[in-house]
Amino acid sequence: MPPFGPEARIMRFSHDALPYVGRLSSGVFVNAGFTGHGRAFATATAELVAALVRSASATDTDLFAPERP
Repeated sequence: MPPFGPEARIMRFSHDALPYVGRLSSGVFVNAGFTGHGRAFATATAELVAALVRSASATDTDLFAPERP
């Protein structure tokens, strides 16, 4: 039996291979879509989300905006 269930191997991809980091228009904060590299990058982008929560704006997140075209 594998050490993790099948859900642990699910990989999600964004349309442009960049993660979704920021705030949705509904007010929900997002930090997802790392194409299997979440352990390496999610801690760094969590700092961007924390900055958004504190100040409601962070220019570093424009590239990763969850509602980008």
